[in-house]
Amino acid sequence: MADPFLTVEQAPQADGVLHALDFSRLPAATGTYVAAASHGRFDEEAIEQALHAKADHVALVAGKRRAQEIRASLTAKGALPEDLAAQHAPAGLAIGAQDPEEIALSVMAEIVAERCRRRRSD
Repeated sequence: MADPFLTVEQAPQADGVLHALDFSRLPAATGTYVAAASHGRFDEEAIEQALHAKADHVALVAGKRRAQEIRASLTAKGALPEDLAAQHAPAGLAIGAQDPEEIALSVMAEIVAERCRRRRSD
């Protein structure tokens, strides 16, 4: 989890808390899933970090227009189309989620579905 203000005590289920948006501090691992949900404050930076870290799944909790803006900006910075293909936006399965809890559930359901799909293809 990356949040400059969050303490470990506030997120006891998290594997760790990054206080800077620097995914290079994460241990190298396969099966890395990133969901950027920053209310527009650090979306582009989070997506860029996740793509550089070669995360298997990168989800952006934002609208289609915001996702297109970020995609265009990263393309202008030199991001490759195959890297941008890892970005899923808007994040989550289309279940009609409205409340934050429902949106979180739809994002996690998308991640589980992706993990299962990857396992079947291996």
